[in-house]
Amino acid sequence: MYPFSRLVELARHREMTQIKRIALLRAVNMALYFVSGKLLAFLCLVAFVLNGGTITAPLVFVTITLFNNARTSLTLYFPNGVAQGSEALVSIKRLQEFLLLEEKELNLKYIDKYETSSDGTDVVGVWLDAVTASWALDQHSEPTLHDISFSVSAGQLIAIVGAVGSGKSSLLLSVLTEMPVLSGNLKVRGKISYASQHIHSQQSWSFSGTVRENVLFGGVYNEEKYRKVLHVCALQKDLQLFPNGDATVVGERGVSLSGGQKARINLARALYREADIYLLDDPLSTVDTAVAKHIYEKCIRGYLRDKTVLLVTHQLQYIADAQQIVVLREGRQQAIGTYQELVNLGIDFINTCGEKKEDKCLDTTKVAKNNPKRQVSGTGCEHTAQGDYELREDNHIVGEKPQINASGGEQQTMGSVTAGVYWLYARSGAGILTLTIIIGANVLTQLLFNGSDYLLSLWTDSEQHLYQHEWVRGLSRRAMIITFGALMAGLLTVSLIRTALFFSSCMGASVTLHNRLFNSLMRAPIAFIDDRPIGVLLNRFARDMGLVDDLLPVTAFDALQIGVQLVGAVAITAWVAPITLAPTAALAVIFHVLRRYYIPSARAVKRLEASARSPLYSQLSNTMHGLATVRGFGTETTCADTFDGLQDRHTGAWFMFLSAIRWFGIALDVLCWLYVGSVTGYMTAQSDNPSMTASAVGLTVSTALSLSGVFQWGVRQSAELESQMTSVERVDEYSHVAPEPNLETGLDVRPLPEGWPREGVIEFRDVTLKYSPSDPPVLKNLNVCINSGEKVGIVGRTGAGKSSLIAALFRLTPPTAGAVLIDGVDTGAVSLADLRGGLSIIPQDPVLFAGTVRLNMDPSGDYGDNRLWEALDAVCLKERVMLMAGALDARVSEGGDNFSVGQRQLLCLARALLRHNRILVLDEPTANVDPGTDELIQATIRNRFAACTVLIIAHRLHTIMDSDRVLVLDSGHAVEFDEPYALLADESGLFSGLVRTTGTGMARKLTEMAKIAYNKRHNMDTDVSDSERPLSYDFEAGIETNDECIT
Repeated sequence: MYPFSRLVELARHREMTQIKRIALLRAVNMALYFVSGKLLAFLCLVAFVLNGGTITAPLVFVTITLFNNARTSLTLYFPNGVAQGSEALVSIKRLQEFLLLEEKELNLKYIDKYETSSDGTDVVGVWLDAVTASWALDQHSEPTLHDISFSVSAGQLIAIVGAVGSGKSSLLLSVLTEMPVLSGNLKVRGKISYASQHIHSQQSWSFSGTVRENVLFGGVYNEEKYRKVLHVCALQKDLQLFPNGDATVVGERGVSLSGGQKARINLARALYREADIYLLDDPLSTVDTAVAKHIYEKCIRGYLRDKTVLLVTHQLQYIADAQQIVVLREGRQQAIGTYQELVNLGIDFINTCGEKKEDKCLDTTKVAKNNPKRQVSGTGCEHTAQGDYELREDNHIVGEKPQINASGGEQQTMGSVTAGVYWLYARSGAGILTLTIIIGANVLTQLLFNGSDYLLSLWTDSEQHLYQHEWVRGLSRRAMIITFGALMAGLLTVSLIRTALFFSSCMGASVTLHNRLFNSLMRAPIAFIDDRPIGVLLNRFARDMGLVDDLLPVTAFDALQIGVQLVGAVAITAWVAPITLAPTAALAVIFHVLRRYYIPSARAVKRLEASARSPLYSQLSNTMHGLATVRGFGTETTCADTFDGLQDRHTGAWFMFLSAIRWFGIALDVLCWLYVGSVTGYMTAQSDNPSMTASAVGLTVSTALSLSGVFQWGVRQSAELESQMTSVERVDEYSHVAPEPNLETGLDVRPLPEGWPREGVIEFRDVTLKYSPSDPPVLKNLNVCINSGEKVGIVGRTGAGKSSLIAALFRLTPPTAGAVLIDGVDTGAVSLADLRGGLSIIPQDPVLFAGTVRLNMDPSGDYGDNRLWEALDAVCLKERVMLMAGALDARVSEGGDNFSVGQRQLLCLARALLRHNRILVLDEPTANVDPGTDELIQATIRNRFAACTVLIIAHRLHTIMDSDRVLVLDSGHAVEFDEPYALLADESGLFSGLVRTTGTGMARKLTEMAKIAYNKRHNMDTDVSDSERPLSYDFEAGIETNDECIT
């Protein structure tokens, strides 16, 4: 169902191929370790006898004891030492390569940067003189920025605009000294604060913590300043809706927040820091027009009026007030000057930004008025419509996403590992027949092992003409050698079969457990993934699966083998000298008591260690994603201290675990010494007993020696096995996550019509949606019908329910009540595979996977090269891809970092073009792109999806003014649903209020766009002058454009 999951499957297959090879070598080594002592003793004794020697009990059993000691060193410790030494070398080399990577350093030749002096005598500002900068430092790479020159002083606002990939964010990062400067001169005076977007991804960065912690970011809490920052960032109303206000934990990377909320918290963090220079990377794109206007007026032009501000934006209606505007094109400075100076140069902003200064009709601090109920066109139900759409401090809205109130950490399991976990591991790798063969092979191997010891004892006695049994008299020396050789051959063969089968089964268990875990998480509801830090999930796949793959098979084999050896050793000791059962039983009881004392502590410490590791992964991953912000705020030490604290906690748990193991080992060693001493003392006292032969004494003492060592190691390995089985327990914990319902098979047994959906009619019938039973509904009795082929714009302020409507359509969160119908079919009865396969979506944050361009466009491999090139050509990316090494097979880095955010959006659009489903959903696809790319996306949708039903969630109102209808959502209700021009006729309507917030000039343009589209749909004559014709702005040419491809 998920083609991209094949990437993980292929990577896992390659990993398991290597692990299986290691396991096979380990199986052979373990088999040789088990039989090598016997085999060497047999060969030496045979050579000694054949050369005329006579074997005696002292000779035989001293030899066996020495060979047993030698085999431990030669076949166990030495190979393990070689293997672990090589692994250590690989790890050291990887660490060395990482530590030798180039570090971030200021090039003092080109950069002159320091904070102002405390007496304020230094001049605050930023000066760039012919600056050229690049992410790649090799001489053959094209620089990211070329010859950039401008200056900005205290109290000035400079706007930086340009097309997608023109270098706007890179320019801010060069001021931060994140991007190396290759030539020119960069001078910075003053403390910098940075409203970050991820490097290369333009997504707001948040870390796992409370809202207040994200805003303060290590700063000292000041109540008055904190409240003022929240107000100018339009966050107060959101905090009133959060379950715990600003103490609400936002989750890792802000997963519990909407895009607009993340952007505003990110902005608030920058504002709360007392600084001289503020770098704002497109903070207005991910919020609706009312919020954007509030932020611009109250924050950028109000709170920061005396500060130096560098504003990257695509919202061109806000750039007229800037003291300077820098226009970038392909990393070069195309133009610089005031708004009027650029207009005089032929760069026309009027058609894009409007005359916002004339807007006097909306006060963002007034309380919105409620108008009487009005009929929603096309829905058949009534809702209360809000009058003027305004921001106010006491406005309450329902947030779209559930808020995480806990830290999202791991739940630590208590108690012992149950027998079910052991059975789960055994059954995951082998069937009943294989398990029976493994058990039989272990029993047979031990019989041959102890049988050879007993036969050697009989042979030794027969050489001295002592016979414990009458049947021994009939065996010649030759017969003894042949019988002993046959036992050795059988022991080696059965031992190899045993170890090969066992390790093969363990590898099968690893594959099965990983597949169950991966498939479970791939099919888990989105809420389950969002509610857990990435470190918790990575810990299951990294450390826990690593233990299951590598260490658990060896520990489990040791425990099983030693258990069988113990039974065999006790049996043969009891057969020869029954009296030794007394100290053996005493030893077993003491060991059992020690084990019961040790295991719970070791298990608890092991679980604590595993749980303490997850925050390390999360902290490191989160810090790396927000590294530019961390450096920009100068909080590297704080983040390092946090990581060190987490590392100390994990190291403390790990050291405690190692200490517990060592204590247990020493205690067992002392007991083993006492046991061997008691057995040896007893056998010495029996030296005058005529029934006790020398070989019997030697066999008993050597067995006692081996039994003590085996006993000690067996108890330690059984304890270690239980500790490591917690990893199986933890993997299994996430292998049974309740999947999304009806994943592969729908409830309706009737087959769907071929090619469903054919018409693309969408109906929301009394739909109510909650993210959890305890949360308030985010969609409330929604009744909307969208006709076949309609282009419907969906608008509303942040939290109105726009994204929740899409979640209900795709069944990311199933409706709590009501139904969503497509072509008359209830989607709740359709399998998710069929439902999502019939829909296409271009998300606000474009998703690209590490792999090739081909894989990202066509993950299922359903289309040929010609179709792929056609799709790329349609979105004007064909030339860009052709220039890449490998063309369609060119590498796409993780997250698509080698593409700009706009190019990633276009690739997602190309992916949708290939599938060409009847229903296309666009979730704010142009929020982070320039107007040129915005126009290209809109033109592609109009031309290529003309016969499709298109739903467009938009903050940029001009993108939906030519829609067939506009759906206005407010607090989960559909308050307005009609043609844009018809909605604008109602000046008290919510949609009219939204349009007015854009400014008088832009509102006039938007109204004209709606009128033209209305007349065209109704075949009415329209006389549109050039000044009324909707235009786009092409940053490439600096002039108006109607070209199909705008790059």
